[in-house]
Amino acid sequence: MGLIALRYTSEPLDVLMTFEISAEQQETFSPSSFLPNDIVTTEEIGVMRNGRKFSHLYYTHFEYNIVLPTPELTAAKVTFFKAFWLAPYKYISEYQPDAEEWYDYKEVQTEGGKCPIEYVDGKLLLPRISFKLSTVNPV
Repeated sequence: MGLIALRYTSEPLDVLMTFEISAEQQETFSPSSFLPNDIVTTEEIGVMRNGRKFSHLYYTHFEYNIVLPTPELTAAKVTFFKAFWLAPYKYISEYQPDAEEWYDYKEVQTEGGKCPIEYVDGKLLLPRISFKLSTVNPV
């Protein structure tokens, strides 16, 4: 699978795009499932008075579906994820193995609601996190 880095801050990053390997409030993960760049669109579709149909695309966003497996999640990483979930500014970066470098940060948001930490068979020592992120800025 690939590697991802999740980062959070209390203030927006001045230089949003530059990835820093040693940044504070950042953790790297090796997800068991990482489906990047699903494109989600918002559009208006209808029929005008003269019968002509139209489709107007307002904007598109990338969506990431991520699953962090039990072996990947130490107590420190679970604590980090809880802080990430509550943070006002969240960022993701993907590792590009062909070029052996990290992509620049993208600002993302969660769907909100309950923190998605589940426990396999109800055991606290077996956490699993399955969540969705979407880019803040349209593509």
